[in-house]
Amino acid sequence: NNDLLDDEIQSATVENQSLPSTPTKKTTVSTKTKAPLTFSITPTKGKNKGKVVGFQAVVTTPTKSPIKIRRSKKKTWAPEVKQEVRNYFKDNINKCVRTKNYSNLPGKIELEECIKKLHLDRSWKELKDSVRNMVASLLRAQGKMA
Repeated sequence: NNDLLDDEIQSATVENQSLPSTPTKKTTVSTKTKAPLTFSITPTKGKNKGKVVGFQAVVTTPTKSPIKIRRSKKKTWAPEVKQEVRNYFKDNINKCVRTKNYSNLPGKIELEECIKKLHLDRSWKELKDSVRNMVASLLRAQGKMA
């Protein structure tokens, strides 16, 4: 916002060769958030002959942005890929189910190795979530059996 404000003040100075003598408002759009911004430049008059000696600039933004944030669509896992992941991490999954906690989930390095080996188009976090969900479904199934 400060960079945008500085640009606005510089353009006002270049256009008028001085700061405006009356309060000025201008609306523009933020380059980062695409939200509308309103600039208010108010001159400050000095004691000496009432000349403009400075200014006060204020940037205001709306409280709610009109921009809608779109969430990406959920990628579904192919059953074959899910089975390959299950086989790759079967020791980790079995330990989690045996101990009934998630402390044996694979770490980031193991997950990245799996992604390279199986040529997955997923992030390590997505893969970890998938493994965690596999453990959770097995623990749920165990609870229903007991």
